[in-house]
Amino acid sequence: MILQSQSSAIINDFNQAFNTSKRKVRNYTLAILGGIFAAIAIVFGILAYMLDNMAFLVFLVGAFLALAFIAVMIILIYTPSMPTYAILYPRLIKLLNMERDEPLRHEHQTGNTYKDINRQSGLFSRGASVRVRQAITGKSDTGIPFHRVDATMTVSTGQSASTVFDGVLIHLEQTLNKPFYVAYKGKFHLKGLKTDRLDGPDGIRIFVGPAGYDKRIIDQAVSLVQRLSREHGTPHVYLSSTDAGLFLGYRYPIRRMRQVDHDTIKSTLSLLKRDLDLVEGLNMRPEAFL
Repeated sequence: MILQSQSSAIINDFNQAFNTSKRKVRNYTLAILGGIFAAIAIVFGILAYMLDNMAFLVFLVGAFLALAFIAVMIILIYTPSMPTYAILYPRLIKLLNMERDEPLRHEHQTGNTYKDINRQSGLFSRGASVRVRQAITGKSDTGIPFHRVDATMTVSTGQSASTVFDGVLIHLEQTLNKPFYVAYKGKFHLKGLKTDRLDGPDGIRIFVGPAGYDKRIIDQAVSLVQRLSREHGTPHVYLSSTDAGLFLGYRYPIRRMRQVDHDTIKSTLSLLKRDLDLVEGLNMRPEAFL
């Protein structure tokens, strides 16, 4: 439960950061487009004078109007991500930590920390590049480290690029002896692993390694994928177990925001709590079934 006074403080800081970011974008946009127009004006102004041709002046007016339109559209449409990832989420994590024995840690600038998370998970094409917007790290109730990563993964062919995943990837550092992959789409992309495909319920794809599988764990994994797919209304839910741990990827609805209010903050906080519950739901140790 978040108090009105707490959300009011977050809203105030968010709005200040948002307005500051918008001013920077406006200034940069006007400076760049102003420089372009100045260069065009000098060149075509000289040509108009030398050739005594008013058509060049008409072109200048058209160029000015076109650049002005571009500037206005950029300023109006652009939504900065900084207030969402550097203000809103850290403040929500601070609130969550008030209720937790083991504190969460939020990272906005992650550098290369998670550059290999796709290869470790085996969920998507190994050639996909990874862009991480933010990461939340902590420990589960049983003391297992986890990472909640907000990421976009893109495959480029040189001439075009396609997004293979855009959402939240939860990594629980709990290793099982037998790797597997469970999802409605895709296949296991773990390097060097030969897999067998099993037919799962509801069209779910199941891939297991040569060491076989534990039916109880696979059943729990299938149930989790089915539930998240129903809740999100999408088949884009992916779950795997590798030597690096358990990985759960799914589409996430919240990205950068233009404005926040008390209800938005409450709903975002609820989604974060749901993700923490998912961390506990990934507890798939065989002894958990005993």
